[in-house]
Amino acid sequence: MASRSAIHEHPGRGSNRLAAAVMACLLVMGGGCGDSGPARVTAHGSVSLDGRPLENAVIMFIPVGPTGAKKTGAEIVHGQYRVVPELGVVVGVNRVEVAPYPAPSFSPSADVAASHGKRPPVLAEIPAKYNEQSELTVEAKPGVDNVFNFTLTTR
Repeated sequence: MASRSAIHEHPGRGSNRLAAAVMACLLVMGGGCGDSGPARVTAHGSVSLDGRPLENAVIMFIPVGPTGAKKTGAEIVHGQYRVVPELGVVVGVNRVEVAPYPAPSFSPSADVAASHGKRPPVLAEIPAKYNEQSELTVEAKPGVDNVFNFTLTTR
C-alpha cells in the first residue's frame, strides 16, 4: 500500500481545508505539541459503512486511562486511513470514534445554498454508537503493524 499521510492531498476535494481543520483541532487539543509524552505508533486500516468504503469522515483514537495523552486521528479517504508517526496512536487501549466530516462544498447555511439552487452535501449518517457514544476500542502495540479495520452498520 502506498504511503499516506494523516491528511491526504486529493486535488479538487478541499483537502487543504480539511488538513487545516484537523491539524488545528489536534494542536488545540495538545496533539503534536512536541512534548515527549507516552509512546505513539502508526496505525492504518479500512472503514466501511453498510458494506461500502466510508467517505467524508474522520477517525479518532482516544487513549483510555490516565495516560495524559491527547487524542489523534486521520481523514478517511476511499475507506482507508493512516495515522502517521508524528501524530501516532498512543500505545495501549484507545477508544475509537468515527464521525462524519463536511464535504469540501459544505456551506454552514443550507438555506443560502437552497436559495441559490444548490443542495448541501449529504454527509454519511454514522450512528452515534460509532462516534460520541462509541464503545469501539483497539489496543495499539509497539513493534507491530497496527492494522485496525472497522465494519460499521446503520442497523
